[in-house]
Amino acid sequence: MEEESHSNNSAIFCSKVEKMQSIIHEYSADLGQPTPVVLQLLDKETLPKGRVLVPGCGAV
Repeated sequence: MEEESHSNNSAIFCSKVEKMQSIIHEYSADLGQPTPVVLQLLDKETLPKGRVLVPGCGAV
């Protein structure tokens, strides 16, 4: 009985993980190009000098 419950929980977990992966893939924030606001700052030559942190950048 306990093994059957564990198996059922694993199937539910896997289903939820697959759904989240699908949502993340569908609504990816990766533009595949520079962020428009950075391009605008470069165009207007108003991009401040120094270091920049881009929250959320990285691989999924």
